[in-house]
Amino acid sequence: MPEFMKVLRPFRWKTRDVDASYISPFQSRSSEHRFEYVYAMRYAEHEGHTDYEPWSVRQCALYHSYNKQDNQSIYILISPVPQSKAEMSILESMKTLEGHPGGYHDPLWINQVLWDCYLEGWKPYLTFYEDKLQALSSKLLSDNAEANLSARPGDLHFLESRYLPVVPALESTKHILRSLQKLCFPRGKKIRTGRSRQRMIESFELLQNQVASYDAHLQVLLKRCTSTAHLLEQIATSKNQRIAQEQSGYMMELTKSTVDDSATVRVITVITLVYLSSTVVATILQTPFFRVSESGHLRVSPQLWIYLVITIPLTLATLYYWRWQLRRRALKVAKTSQNNLELQKLPV
Repeated sequence: MPEFMKVLRPFRWKTRDVDASYISPFQSRSSEHRFEYVYAMRYAEHEGHTDYEPWSVRQCALYHSYNKQDNQSIYILISPVPQSKAEMSILESMKTLEGHPGGYHDPLWINQVLWDCYLEGWKPYLTFYEDKLQALSSKLLSDNAEANLSARPGDLHFLESRYLPVVPALESTKHILRSLQKLCFPRGKKIRTGRSRQRMIESFELLQNQVASYDAHLQVLLKRCTSTAHLLEQIATSKNQRIAQEQSGYMMELTKSTVDDSATVRVITVITLVYLSSTVVATILQTPFFRVSESGHLRVSPQLWIYLVITIPLTLATLYYWRWQLRRRALKVAKTSQNNLELQKLPV
């Protein structure tokens, strides 16, 4: 059966707890005297340690070839570890069936043993990570939810990484169980079975109902995970708004302080202007161009023109330089605005 090799491809050395590789679908072939099938299944396995994540998602595969003429079966179980739970249960069941005549007449008995070993593991797996999600939601709903907000997105992403691999695993399980149930109605010669056909069908229906309950539980957890993500987003938005308000208040206080400083500078400027004229007059009178005679009269030196010739051009040069700086700054601002307008008109 060439499909058997395709089932073996995902079995390789891995360093991750969760095996998210491709799940091989159920493959079967049937003829007048023989039918065979092969499939891979995912299951949750508890590692037994408590120092880090105790759960892993693993896979195993089963090949079954049945000869309708002599009622003989060939079983090949591919397991990730030796002496796995399924292997030990199958060996125990074989010992039990050897003591019951006709016990092997049901060729599908090994599937019942395999699914009984591994299907129940999904319930504690989902419950374990549901408790983690509940604890995370409780922290987000607490009064100090913003205290460790930076760590919450990583926790939520981790929980999603534990939920999502279960979705294809359960879907594949549903397909496998439906396909096994169809084998209860083979074409050609009927299967000789130690159980009634209706009992075989009911067994697979019970397993399908069990998977459906796990799937419903998973969908609830995924919805809760989505709602928790929305809650996390709302808390982060609220925190950002509060920080923005605090920054806005700080900027307002800074603006008020700047306005107060500007008012202080204006007051100092007015006071300076009030005393400027008297200061200038006092400074001029202290120069040697003015003196008081013995009679008490103020006399002006004939060289006063030297003072005026130096002071007036220097004052005019200072005023011209100030005005030139103002015009230069205005031209620079106008040129920058023109360049921005031209850039905005360029086609995108």
